[in-house]
Amino acid sequence: MKAEDVRELADRRCDYQQSLDVLAYWTSRQASRDRLQPAEFDPIDVPALLPFLYLLERHQGRLRYRVSGEAVNSLFKSQHTGRYLDEVVPPGIYRIVSPYFERVFDETICVFKGNVVLPNRDFLRFERVLLPVRRQGRLLLLGCLSLSNTAQLRVDPAPSLPQGFHFFVYDLASGSTEERQVPVSADSFRTGASFSSA
Repeated sequence: MKAEDVRELADRRCDYQQSLDVLAYWTSRQASRDRLQPAEFDPIDVPALLPFLYLLERHQGRLRYRVSGEAVNSLFKSQHTGRYLDEVVPPGIYRIVSPYFERVFDETICVFKGNVVLPNRDFLRFERVLLPVRRQGRLLLLGCLSLSNTAQLRVDPAPSLPQGFHFFVYDLASGSTEERQVPVSADSFRTGASFSSA
């Protein structure tokens, strides 16, 4: 898989401008056009995207937020930095999404989208891009969150998908892609902890 393949896939799959921008940044940081690898990430390069970004690290067998953008924190009224993914995401949702977060550390890219249910709010559409990056020598997950009430919808978004979560995974080593659709009920967001950032 080459950088232009990722850009082409993003153009077909992504609905929000932030998603396209973070993927364009990631591909621009590739040292080789013939072999995609976790890109070096420097937040100073993407100041406009910082409110929508977060970094996760592997820590004692769990995924922990190193940083979380203020747009995400303020939306969900929760500071994620220093917390673990399994503390933030309700158990029913965590079981669905955690394998995709984990696979990023095996050098895959994941784009997933669907609806999120928040207390006293309407359904919001979301889109997430999960990318492997390196920061000061460490392998990390760089995530970008776009929500329908705050993100910039691109001029020509993809057609709407059925309800549920839709996962698109790109394996950097093999160039293979896979897709999966998972039905998700509103109750999945309400079980256990209140929903924060899947």
